[in-house]
Amino acid sequence: MTRALTLCTLLCALVLTGCERRPSGPPTPQTSQTAQAAGLARAAAEFKCPAPSGRYLVDDGTNRGPNQPVRTNCTRAYAVCDAQSHATLDHCPSGQVFDKRFSTCVVKDACDEIPS
Repeated sequence: MTRALTLCTLLCALVLTGCERRPSGPPTPQTSQTAQAAGLARAAAEFKCPAPSGRYLVDDGTNRGPNQPVRTNCTRAYAVCDAQSHATLDHCPSGQVFDKRFSTCVVKDACDEIPS
């Protein structure tokens, strides 16, 4: 009798805790890949190579943030211009930004606004 009562208590507790659980939705990324691709496409449509054979900052909107000033030296997107001034747009890996002062991707923290 004691075993049956213990088993029944455990089963009831299991059922009750199972009912209280609600399935959670999938985690939402901070910036979706679709939004990044759209920003890059908008920037590509507006970008003109200032000179051949170089890497240049592209304003794709990632240089703005909540409670932060617009950064004029850094953004995630950049363009690589070939000798014929044809641009290929790309973006830095996660956690990095393109610093126009050095024409390369750097860690975000290294790109605090410094007057150029």
